[in-house]
Amino acid sequence: MSNNGLGAPQPSQHAQPEDEDDALIVNEDVKVTEFAPDVFAYLRDLDGIDQDKVKESLSPEFNRESVFKAGESQGKSGSFFFFSHDKNFIIKTMTQSDVDTFKKLFKRYFAHVNQNPNSLLARIYGIYSVQMEDVEPVNLILMGNTKKSNDAMIDHIFDLKGSFVNREVKGKNLKNTATLKDLNLLNLQKEKIFLRFKKNDRYDLMDILDKDVQLMQAHNIMDYSLLFAVEKNAHFKQGATGSTASKTIVSDDNDENRNRCKIVEYDKFIVL
Repeated sequence: MSNNGLGAPQPSQHAQPEDEDDALIVNEDVKVTEFAPDVFAYLRDLDGIDQDKVKESLSPEFNRESVFKAGESQGKSGSFFFFSHDKNFIIKTMTQSDVDTFKKLFKRYFAHVNQNPNSLLARIYGIYSVQMEDVEPVNLILMGNTKKSNDAMIDHIFDLKGSFVNREVKGKNLKNTATLKDLNLLNLQKEKIFLRFKKNDRYDLMDILDKDVQLMQAHNIMDYSLLFAVEKNAHFKQGATGSTASKTIVSDDNDENRNRCKIVEYDKFIVL
């Protein structure tokens, strides 16, 4: 259940959470401040993301349409967010309270993802403050977009909180990419069996979840959820055995499951 398969280099002397912010003057009217730039550069490096990739993904030329389409109404918290044109990143506004909360747990977050490469915590690759003359500063967070599945291969997507209170999406004929909730998952499980975790994977998954939740508990963070995607297995084949009444399951990669279950990420710190 490897998250990225990359080795974890040791932090350099400069890649520590105590790093000071780095300010960039775009012009005399715009000032961009990056929080702990060396540390986030190290975290990006852990996932094989260099500065050129970030620049290409966030190019204003290719993201103009995405920015214009993004609206304040897309997030329940009133936040503004959009996906980079290549779907590699999510850019989202943060309230000052969000920023303050993250700064309190930043050291432990850094240590946690560094020591637990399979952590399901969303990967945060940068926090910035944009200050324009006579305008309140805007805080931005750059996160990795973990859900990179082809939408055509998606069966279901769930936003799970482990609660039954207001945790059901009503309606029929919902799109396969509609984000469902806890009660939807339980109801679907009664209709069909589509969760087939192997025993070892279940143990590994629960161990990862437990460690991630401990970090949240240590900082009294309650409002977080788990984004869980179920996608079709591209290697699954179903062939007749000679009788129309019986069928055999064939898979090119010895995976007998018609569906593959992917724990995509925690959406925490900043709730959509």
